[in-house]
Amino acid sequence: MKNEFNTALKEIRKKKGITQEQLADAVGVSAQAVSKWEMNGYPDASLLPVIADFLEVTIDELFGNPIDKADTLNEVVKYIMEKPYKERLQYGMYVCRAIGLGMTNTEEGYWGITDNAFNDPNLDLYSEFTSAEGFFQSRLCESLQYFLIMPEPKNGYDDVLKYDEKYVKLFKFLGKPDVLRAMYYLAGISGWVYVNVGSLANSLNISVERSKEILEEMAELGLVSCRRLNSERGEEKIYQSDLENNFVSFMTFCRTMLNLPCSFNNQSNNRERKAFFKNNTQTNKPEKEK
Repeated sequence: MKNEFNTALKEIRKKKGITQEQLADAVGVSAQAVSKWEMNGYPDASLLPVIADFLEVTIDELFGNPIDKADTLNEVVKYIMEKPYKERLQYGMYVCRAIGLGMTNTEEGYWGITDNAFNDPNLDLYSEFTSAEGFFQSRLCESLQYFLIMPEPKNGYDDVLKYDEKYVKLFKFLGKPDVLRAMYYLAGISGWVYVNVGSLANSLNISVERSKEILEEMAELGLVSCRRLNSERGEEKIYQSDLENNFVSFMTFCRTMLNLPCSFNNQSNNRERKAFFKNNTQTNKPEKEK
């Protein structure tokens, strides 16, 4: 049988700009051993995961079997599509859980974290992976589950998430009396239902004037859509929430920010303390509002 290992190892090493000496040091062997592998030899089987990890490839790739990303994607798609529609979110989370385990080099059951643990509402365990290329974080326990994966944009996170006075305006608005209550109220009704100033005032037991102020500022921020209705009382404004699931996402990460994780069932930090925001956009003098 043709030895594909030596050819693949040599090509991968050179492509990544790694010398035989560097690979040898990382694996704990001599440079002569690496040279022998690239000619017609094999390393000890126990070294294969170490070599693959250092070169950031799979063991299959070391043997000349590159990953077919399209095939992998299609397999995941098929796996989800074969499940009953009402169960697809659940199985989607299983896939996310597998991603987390793979990224952190963790086998299922590590630290006793199994299905039973994930179904325990009293646990508050997180998974996290950070690297120079981005990060993911997840909370997969029974009481609240989410999975976020964010590759770092080409020009950094602050290219699209830079400091903006619009955020200040939003947070100032959220800090006003009754505003957050109003957002919870709107998130709790059907997205097809419109409200008017009076209905919001009655529901929150606030004045009509305060209700109008809240809804008008929500419309200005794009949190609700405003329409006009001709009724027996004449023309009036009605409002429809545009928050939908975005409010759930927002409050989920507010909860995480106020309860920063202190325990992880899977964690890997390869970012080496590289800052997530580095352009100091908050020091720029904000433009005057027109």
